[in-house]
Amino acid sequence: MVVVRTVPRAFAVALLPLAFLHAAVLVMTVVGAMPEGPIPSFGAGAAARPLTRVVAPDALLISFAVRLGLDGLFFLVLHLRARALAIGSRGAYAAIGGAAALLAYAVTREIDVGAVDLPAGIVLTAGVLPGLVGLITGLVYWQTAGLESIADPTAEVAAAPMRRYDGPIQVRTSFGAMGVAAIVPGLAMFVLALPLMMLGVPIMGSAGEADLQQGLLFALAVPVQMMLVALLVTAIPGALFGLAVHGLARSMKRTRTLDYVGCGAAGGIAVAVALAPFNPFTMLGLLAVPMALVGAAVGGTYRLLAGIEPLPLPEPVRVSDLDTLVPQDHPARSSHQVIVTDPRASRPRVACPRRPG
Repeated sequence: MVVVRTVPRAFAVALLPLAFLHAAVLVMTVVGAMPEGPIPSFGAGAAARPLTRVVAPDALLISFAVRLGLDGLFFLVLHLRARALAIGSRGAYAAIGGAAALLAYAVTREIDVGAVDLPAGIVLTAGVLPGLVGLITGLVYWQTAGLESIADPTAEVAAAPMRRYDGPIQVRTSFGAMGVAAIVPGLAMFVLALPLMMLGVPIMGSAGEADLQQGLLFALAVPVQMMLVALLVTAIPGALFGLAVHGLARSMKRTRTLDYVGCGAAGGIAVAVALAPFNPFTMLGLLAVPMALVGAAVGGTYRLLAGIEPLPLPEPVRVSDLDTLVPQDHPARSSHQVIVTDPRASRPRVACPRRPG
């Protein structure tokens, strides 16, 4: 039986998308629970707007840990059950990740571990996003952990060893890996915006407690908001860019991760050059360098998650006339066969004398 391996490192890597989702949702929910009013100004002399409902950091940490812990627990249980049933396909593990995230979401709603409550009317809708991210978690774990062959205890004959293959290979065309790679530009927006927003947070001791809490919340919420908007805007272009990078690398018969990183970086620079007339910056490097880094991340992410497959065999040829099965350099392909359709054409012609003019 071929099943997915149990690897703690792959388990931790697979939970990163769900961890990021829970952190982003908690921050946005806390900011949404703040009273209405202008965004506070930072500084020693700034008048901080009082918070009527401040969530304690311990409550946020406990809520985050419980949510992520339930995700990991349900995913581990379903993974062990899949191994027992000899289920190891990519689609099955995508479904396992989505089911684990939905089960964890339902349990957290029942035991009320949220630092803040969701508004009425969006409880079911809010579970869609964890389910989608759970699909990504399952795909990441399937690709990162790898497969192994185990003996079936109920079989009378010992399992045959796994086959070895040393023939030509190519990178798979995977829509799941393409979807994961498409969110890389949105994540890059968050990574670039977070340090800039943290520069505006007041230093401890230079402002009051309420001002400091408001500054931290907005410094985290604004990059998350930018990331969500960027995900909506760049999801389809990111998928098309990843598809172009994959096509470029496959056309050059490249299969290594470093090759895909290079193709992605080259594609990012090409996009930066194409957008140069619309670039508000005077230097092309200010746009080319970030685009190259994002493109390299898209290409590398796709290659890590897509996997490889054997090069397909040539397509079968449908034949109605066996006489046409001759090689390219056969003499029959360098000249045409003559078929006489009129019996009179085979008779020799008799020259008729011309009449005198």
